[in-house]
Amino acid sequence: MRNIGKTIEIAGDVTKVTGAVVVPFNPPLGEGIITAGEVISKTGTGLQIIAEVKEENYNNVKRTIAIESFSFLMTSGVNKLIDNSGLDKLSKHSSGTEATFKSRANMVIDAVTKGVENNNSNDKRENN
Repeated sequence: MRNIGKTIEIAGDVTKVTGAVVVPFNPPLGEGIITAGEVISKTGTGLQIIAEVKEENYNNVKRTIAIESFSFLMTSGVNKLIDNSGLDKLSKHSSGTEATFKSRANMVIDAVTKGVENNNSNDKRENN
């Protein structure tokens, strides 16, 4: 189940990146693709958590939930700041600017989150 979850998570991440590429050209479509990627990725993470629970690796479960919660809070905060910035209202040519900034900021947060997850995975392997 863990490997299936990891594969699904990666597919979701690829979908999010695809959406981020689309956002500057078609913000509503790109945002929809990113949202779909989020759902796919979180489903994969959920499957990995279920595998950890079945194996009674509760420290890993806590760590994964903490990392995912941090990522969610950071993404929500950054998105709120960008939403309140009024960038899309600057001119008729700035339509979609907020969506572009959000997609790029969220990619950075995702990259940091994945880096932390990978470091934790490496730590787990070294401790076994």
